[in-house]
Amino acid sequence: MVPYGPCCRGMVALNRTALTGPDRATVCGCLKGIAPRLPVINLTRAADLPRACGVSLNVIISPSEDCNR
Repeated sequence: MVPYGPCCRGMVALNRTALTGPDRATVCGCLKGIAPRLPVINLTRAADLPRACGVSLNVIISPSEDCNR
């Protein structure tokens, strides 16, 4: 299944935003903070979204990711 256009555009925008280590840590923290509040999100598919969109995202989408690394 190919991702919907806005999802891929969001991945590209996120990648452009998270350029430095502190930026990536902030984005990581935001993603971890919001994920539990969105129970309809399939975390496995969300983590696969950057690859499906052809984006080499500098942030790992995972609730177990250590945002301080």
